[in-house]
Amino acid sequence: MSSNTADKEEHRRKRRIMSKAFSAKALPNYANFISSKVDELSVKLNGGELRKGSGGWRSFNMADEVNYLMLDIMGGLCFGEAFGFIAGKGVEMMANVHARAVRIYMTGQEPLLKKLYLDRILFPHLFKAANALGQYTRLYTEKRIKSRENLASDQDASKERGYDDILNHLINNKDDETGTVYSQNELLGEATLLMMAGSDTSSTTINTALFYLANHPRVLKKLEKELLKSFPKLADIHPNTAESCKYLRACLDEAMRLCPSMPSSIPRVVDEGGIQVVGEDIPAGLWVSVPHFTLFRNAKYFPRPHDYVPERWIVGEGEGEGVGSRAEDVKLAQTVFSPFSIGPRHCIARNLALREMTFALARIFYLFDIEPMPDSGRWMGELPGIDTRNSHFIHEQWDVFASLEKGPMVRIKLKDGIEARM
Repeated sequence: MSSNTADKEEHRRKRRIMSKAFSAKALPNYANFISSKVDELSVKLNGGELRKGSGGWRSFNMADEVNYLMLDIMGGLCFGEAFGFIAGKGVEMMANVHARAVRIYMTGQEPLLKKLYLDRILFPHLFKAANALGQYTRLYTEKRIKSRENLASDQDASKERGYDDILNHLINNKDDETGTVYSQNELLGEATLLMMAGSDTSSTTINTALFYLANHPRVLKKLEKELLKSFPKLADIHPNTAESCKYLRACLDEAMRLCPSMPSSIPRVVDEGGIQVVGEDIPAGLWVSVPHFTLFRNAKYFPRPHDYVPERWIVGEGEGEGVGSRAEDVKLAQTVFSPFSIGPRHCIARNLALREMTFALARIFYLFDIEPMPDSGRWMGELPGIDTRNSHFIHEQWDVFASLEKGPMVRIKLKDGIEARM
């Protein structure tokens, strides 16, 4: 019942309504809430209030911590209230998010599993977990709809938060072309989709960036230099300003290239009349796709394809790293780089996701020294085509419609003297 429907007209209708929640006008209003959640995570990582100084080296599985962060952010943005995952409330729900992703991927590859209810018999734990997530989002969706019954109180709550949550946008707006509005079941479908896609994909990218930056001191030092130069004070780093950092964005793009949050196929059905691809005739009705993981490691577009080299995205900076630095080199890479997909079904929340990710990474690396734990990542060894002089580790990732990751396992400590910048 979500905008992920295969029906093209229905998709267009829902997307026209949803677009208002992710417009240039709406996005800046989400910034303060996003900032408050990243601040909450920062205090947790430090083991106490930042202004009281360092809590010493502390060890974390950042896959968990970043997932909690993104789920809390999406809870607040969708329903107007965070779930409390950062504080340790209801964290078992994260496993249900992942289980639902696994079930979607499995039944999408073999639809008969769902059509004949075989997935309930063969994989009851996945069905139970996915159903639990559905009930969880239904509870919050119905609660949000009920709160709208007292319009004055709801408006006061939005004013106090400083933003209208996404469901409020969907409830209040109608399709300008057809005049239709979202039904309650459609709202539930969108809420579930947003919780999964909005949290899991961003957390994968943040964790990937954390992993590679922690394991590449040269890149990390260069990023820290940019952050300290760009932001004299911690308060200067804001979701509406963090995207101004060119090297930070390159680090983020390189993370999405090496470990795309949707690493495998996003299939499309060939329309009537067929198509021709590289001289090959593809008949109508056939499923076609190009896995992001494979495409983004194609040496034709990305020299040193398995290495983490953010300079490849900046004109004039990649030559010394052996990845090209001419404008045409960067343009060639950008022609195939599509982590948010392309066309009418590209990620509608792309700009929100970029703000969340750049801000979270900017704050974390501005505040903390980060080191990888032993055995954090997998040894690549002497694999063909991989330059092991620079890339001794890879971030472990599992393809489950979106993706799951292991770690990174890191040690974190507040930077010496950073209190002077607070």
